[in-house]
Amino acid sequence: MHRLPPSVLPLKFFIQKPMVIDLYRKFFHLTRDVIDEQQRKSLQEWIRSEFRSFQAETDQELIRMQLNRGKNQLESLRNSLIAAHALKSSKPKTVKKSID
Repeated sequence: MHRLPPSVLPLKFFIQKPMVIDLYRKFFHLTRDVIDEQQRKSLQEWIRSEFRSFQAETDQELIRMQLNRGKNQLESLRNSLIAAHALKSSKPKTVKKSID
């Protein structure tokens, strides 16, 4: 049995990458409904900076933990915006929290 060189990324990386992209899109989808334009832009910049800070991460366990943290932050942000009546539509949407 041949061993892969250490520079080859594991399968989990390719499974987690679409999950990260999906979470990023969910954050931006939520910001589209923010009424105040300045608040919307501020949130979008915060989202970009948070995701960029882990962009080069390859530790699969850390990526999994950050995905869970991000999902919790998304739900918390959604609830905060709804409570503050800062969204155009205040219908809460659920977010899947499980990550395998």
